[in-house]
Amino acid sequence: MPRRILVVDDDPDVQQVLRRFLGEDDYEVSTVDDGDSAMRRLQREPPDLVLLDLDMPRLNGLEVLRRISVAGIDVAVIVLSGHFDEKAFELAIELGAKSYLRKPIDFKMLEATIDRYLGQDEEG
Repeated sequence: MPRRILVVDDDPDVQQVLRRFLGEDDYEVSTVDDGDSAMRRLQREPPDLVLLDLDMPRLNGLEVLRRISVAGIDVAVIVLSGHFDEKAFELAIELGAKSYLRKPIDFKMLEATIDRYLGQDEEG
């Protein structure tokens, strides 16, 4: 059964690039474009991993992390951000993010980070 990844990003280009990249590794990828939709999806059907943008309208990534923690949803979260903000980084890790990667996305780093948390074996 393929591992499921939820991409939470308000940029449709980022969603498309990640869907294509992760699909090549046989992940089942779904996308949402805001934090509210992410929370509804997480409560209904938690994936194995979330790629979470911090800067989104209405419900930002840090608030999504807070709500994941409060709801007790057991999911690995990797934060993706277009700029490094040390306070946001520290808070994201405090709130349970496993890793914090910068955009533009370094795909080798992303793949290694995902593999670390999903434990993909070499047989795929």
